[in-house]
Amino acid sequence: MSVTECDFQKKNSNAVDAVDLNKLYQTLSDNFTLSQEHLRIACFPTLCCAVEAVGGSVSLNISNLSSHAAYSVEVLSVINYSADDIPISDFIEKYVDEKYRSKISVVEGEDYGVLQSMEYCMFPPKKALNIALEMSAISDCVYVFLQFRDILGNNYYQVFWFFNQHLEPDYTFKLGALTPAIPTVMERVSLRTDKFDNINIAVDSFDSDFLDTLKISFPCHFLRGSVRDIEDRGRWQDI
Repeated sequence: MSVTECDFQKKNSNAVDAVDLNKLYQTLSDNFTLSQEHLRIACFPTLCCAVEAVGGSVSLNISNLSSHAAYSVEVLSVINYSADDIPISDFIEKYVDEKYRSKISVVEGEDYGVLQSMEYCMFPPKKALNIALEMSAISDCVYVFLQFRDILGNNYYQVFWFFNQHLEPDYTFKLGALTPAIPTVMERVSLRTDKFDNINIAVDSFDSDFLDTLKISFPCHFLRGSVRDIEDRGRWQDI
């Protein structure tokens, strides 16, 4: 065999070895990604929400149906009121504390909302939480923003839209929309602000109607006799 042929075979062998190593690396990488995804799914906490009106009082019920705890749980509810049902001037006169009335900038004739925040360090598995919402008057629409982490640190959030079409005082609100429909790992977002106009969230991963409602909402502590608890609010029970 000539020197030239020998060099060619060595180069060809090295090229084959490089291709084999690339394939091996890609296979290992794919297997690692797949195993990580299996682990994420195995540790996923399944949180569900429901809104119920009983005797004019409205409660938010959150359940962890899984065997895995959720962490850094944030809940933001927004009760949306139609100006056709109760104009903002009437709402302010009946339900808003006098010292906060000047802080409300809703224009007469426009819809508006009342928002309230809750936080929980951990949501245990197989537990349900009942939270009494600050709803001075029955509303036909409630948004719930739910954000949490799994034990691996992955973050998730969903927006639930519930409606009570006939403003019935004893009624389980229907779930009209859920965004995103399937929980997906997403960057954590912060909605703890007085102004919501500059929230930088992609519309395709968030509910734009919910954001629009946030912009015309004011905090529930403006209401007379409101509950100001944020941390660990509500009543726990076993599922």
